[in-house]
Amino acid sequence: MSETSENKVNLLSEIKAILLMFSTISLYFFSKGSKILILTGFVSLVIFLLSIYIRKENLKFAKTIFYLGLAFNNITSIGFLLEKYIFKRKTSQVYTYIYKVFTTNDKINERYIIWIFALTSFLMIMEYHARKAQR
Repeated sequence: MSETSENKVNLLSEIKAILLMFSTISLYFFSKGSKILILTGFVSLVIFLLSIYIRKENLKFAKTIFYLGLAFNNITSIGFLLEKYIFKRKTSQVYTYIYKVFTTNDKINERYIIWIFALTSFLMIMEYHARKAQR
């Protein structure tokens, strides 16, 4: 296989991974309140498999976007949990806007935020150990 065709295959793999990433996350905007638990399980599975695919195919650009998204979700979820349980403050409008998908009756369901924190932490730890094993 020539270098040009390898670059095309790599570019297509990058585009597929990025499209899958954004289309999976965008499913939350079209979901109904009662189906959110099933959707969260499905999205978690797809994100887990996507992280394996990105690592296996060695996709640099998709990996960067993927882990920036994971870091953002990890930081916002830990910030929300700290504000809610440690500082015992009312939830700020920033978190209300970010997590409005998980809001029912003007209250954010904390179970989903805890799951987002656990999933993002797990994926980051998994990536760290995969990189450590490569060295």
